[in-house]
Amino acid sequence: MDKEKDIFPPVTFDEFPLPSYEEWKEEATKLLKGAEFDKRLLTKTFEGITLQPIYTQADVEKSSELPGVPSYKRGTKAEGYTEKVWDTAQEVLADTPECANEIMKEELAGGTNSFYFKMSPESLGINAPSEGVHAFTHDEFRATMDGISFRNIGAYMNTGYSSYPYVNLISEAKGCFEGAHGHVGGDPLGTFAQYGTLPRPLKKLYDEMAEAVKFAEANAQNVRTIVADSNVYAGGGADSVNELACVLATVSEYMAAMTSRGVCADLAAKSIGVTLTLGSDHFMEMAKIRAAKALFAQIVSAFGVGEEAQKISIHAVTSSFNKTLFDPYVNVLRLSTEAFEGIAAGVDAITVLPFDSVAGKSDAHARRISRNISTMMAEEFSLKSPVDPAGGSWYVETLTNQFIDACWTKFMEYENAGGFYKALCDGIVQESIEKTLKDKKSKLNTRALRAVGTNMYANVGEKLLEREPRVNTVKVTKPAKYEGGLDAESLKAAFGEGLSVLSIYEAINTGSDAKCTPIRQARLTEDFESMRLRTEELGGINLLLLNMGPVSQHKARADFSTGFFEVGAFKVSGSKMCDSADEAVAEALNATPHVCVICSTDDTYPELVPAIAKGIKAKNKNIQVVLAGAPAPEYKDSYLEAGVDEFIHVRSNCLEVLEKIQAGINTKGGNK
Repeated sequence: MDKEKDIFPPVTFDEFPLPSYEEWKEEATKLLKGAEFDKRLLTKTFEGITLQPIYTQADVEKSSELPGVPSYKRGTKAEGYTEKVWDTAQEVLADTPECANEIMKEELAGGTNSFYFKMSPESLGINAPSEGVHAFTHDEFRATMDGISFRNIGAYMNTGYSSYPYVNLISEAKGCFEGAHGHVGGDPLGTFAQYGTLPRPLKKLYDEMAEAVKFAEANAQNVRTIVADSNVYAGGGADSVNELACVLATVSEYMAAMTSRGVCADLAAKSIGVTLTLGSDHFMEMAKIRAAKALFAQIVSAFGVGEEAQKISIHAVTSSFNKTLFDPYVNVLRLSTEAFEGIAAGVDAITVLPFDSVAGKSDAHARRISRNISTMMAEEFSLKSPVDPAGGSWYVETLTNQFIDACWTKFMEYENAGGFYKALCDGIVQESIEKTLKDKKSKLNTRALRAVGTNMYANVGEKLLEREPRVNTVKVTKPAKYEGGLDAESLKAAFGEGLSVLSIYEAINTGSDAKCTPIRQARLTEDFESMRLRTEELGGINLLLLNMGPVSQHKARADFSTGFFEVGAFKVSGSKMCDSADEAVAEALNATPHVCVICSTDDTYPELVPAIAKGIKAKNKNIQVVLAGAPAPEYKDSYLEAGVDEFIHVRSNCLEVLEKIQAGINTKGGNK
């Protein structure tokens, strides 16, 4: 063995000096060959944070916190998931209580340990399309929970404007709250942002919120009855910083409202559960979760809260904003990434929505996949350890600190506007979110931002998944009149007599003068999907590639054009190589497509393009002529005069071009 040590001495890297950042930057700049370092290697995000091409230990010298220690950025529990794994809170969406019960039993048998309930708008006192659970009476709730106990099962539910009297209903129905934990809370500001109205004055809703807190303290101490939910902001297109800032501004207002109503600060903080979305930007989302822990602690501590009550409870839900109708199985990859980022950042509960959720009601197969994503991360990928796996990463730690600074700035913007409620009423929040939505869609339209299977690498032969709409068909009967009060005894008696939550809301909904512009819920790819469906409505669009000259001359632009137009489900054909303009014209007139695309090089275009475009238009004006490549400025006008309808290149607005071509076919008719 000693001889082997002599033969194979220890390997060291001492002969390689460690370069400084300045030395690395100097070498990188040389390789850019004149291109600007900042433009090529720095990346500015939608959050306004600039990402560096490289991070060093010097970036995290001030990050010395440990998990379980304030500021809690690295986690609220020193042991992480090693003692208790995260809750896998599967979505329950059903038409009837019996159907909900069946789904829940199926999920429990498959390994889930918690549930995420969406409440139907009727239960919120709202006249809106319904897609939630219908359980408004004792009998309905008992049917929902038949054979299922909340003991050791997590429940995550946004009850809308108010969680009171709903928590009374749940508690009275077979004592279902016994042993439960999770969030069963109201979010009046979030619901106001979504629907733009309140069913009764905000002060009364806050009174009910305080009553719910007191009720839970006496009956279900592990259930948080206030929720600050980010889904409405993320669903409107908000960037991650703004999403969290909206939630934190909501938390601040709820803390102020509760403490002013005699709820002690520690109890108020322990009664708030936070729901955050998980989006596509992997490291940014991890930074958001970690920043939420630190900023929540900072905000509630301003109300005099002790260290234990400063620990946030985070329920994370995978985003619907970035999910696609087309190529839906790619959503499975998105969901896996999102689940990983939430778990790596240390959420308390996670809901992985089914991959087909944006297409309608998910089937059992899709629900099983979403459930198993979370289960596999615990059982197969060993993400239960180590504690805070992202901790110490120069990139993640730096990004988290930058996120905290940016989010605090946005939070203070809403505070300085008079608070979050006033910022909503004045449209400040909506304007900020709408601006980001337009920016995201603009980048998607030019394909600077990519959605695989939608605006890049589309599958033209794909058919949409057939799913039932995510809207309930159950008819809700008009509730019996309620004439009691909101005290626990009156509610208990009313529910015992079979009255519905709807009866309570109908009696207490006095209306409110509060109004705001609702935050429209959107999806990033919805415009591309509508455009593609429009192609089907037109009966299909035939496109012919006019490949000029040898393969080396036309192939690059022919390939680009194929990918560009397949985004709109155009039927692309044309493998023949044309040697002359006359041959190309004859090819087009013989095939009579809706669109033909000239593919060659810039050097050949001045001679070929005018002759081809004029030749086609002289015989068939309905054929739209497109040129692949950005035209040289000195030739553009002559190309247009010859009959070229459109130019496509890497900077083109893909959506705009395809919609323009569709409009031309719809107006002029076309060729089959």
